[in-house]
Amino acid sequence: MKVIPASYMFFLIFALLFAEKEGGADIAAAPSLTDESSLSPGPGAPINQNELDFIALPNPVRNRNEKVVLMCRTRCVGIALLNIYDAVGSVVFQRTITLQKPDAVGHKICIPWDCRNRNGRFVGNGTYLGVISLFDTENRPIARHMVNIGIAY
Repeated sequence: MKVIPASYMFFLIFALLFAEKEGGADIAAAPSLTDESSLSPGPGAPINQNELDFIALPNPVRNRNEKVVLMCRTRCVGIALLNIYDAVGSVVFQRTITLQKPDAVGHKICIPWDCRNRNGRFVGNGTYLGVISLFDTENRPIARHMVNIGIAY
């Protein structure tokens, strides 16, 4: 039996997430963010690129009664698309939020996840990847943030 190094698995997940998918993809409605230079700065940009923009608490989740809350702060007006991926790149959770005009400190996006997949079953132990993509009102990409979520029941 071959053992796959952890660094290879991380690369594989990363490659799967950013590879262009053909038809029927869960994130087909969202524009591709493969070109970071096309991200528009300005009023829709995150508050501070140097700070941690996207976190998950508690992390790791150690009890099935706990919900993990994914939090992000932004001044974006448009749409926030959250996807949580498993180790093979399949979407296990997806949520879309419409962002209206922010207040003085911006939007504080808080999305709870009960650690269940799309079929309502608890996900297994492991590391999941949370990705929040922010789009302006014309569906142009503004920013993308990622966080690893540990599940250890």
